[in-house]
Amino acid sequence: GRIRTSDPLGEASLFEVAMHPAGHTLAIGDRGGTVRLIDHATLRPLCTLRGDGSIMALAFIPDGDRLIVSCLEHPPQLWDLKALTRPLSAIRPDRPR
Repeated sequence: GRIRTSDPLGEASLFEVAMHPAGHTLAIGDRGGTVRLIDHATLRPLCTLRGDGSIMALAFIPDGDRLIVSCLEHPPQLWDLKALTRPLSAIRPDRPR
């Protein structure tokens, strides 16, 4: 892939990126407190989630069902991705629905 050298997010600059254990989804956190789940192959946004402050660290649990989110202003949180309205596999563009 290519690395972009510009900062299209401006004030919401990227802070942290984590790859889903299966390799199909990226979690991207920014200093504005937003975590975006992105399809790795197409870079298509899957969903946007809000943290409690500037995202400093992200990590998927090995089973991929949960995401550890660490914000500057608060202790780390464990987010249950199974609680999303649709599972990640259902919003992947390259999988039949």
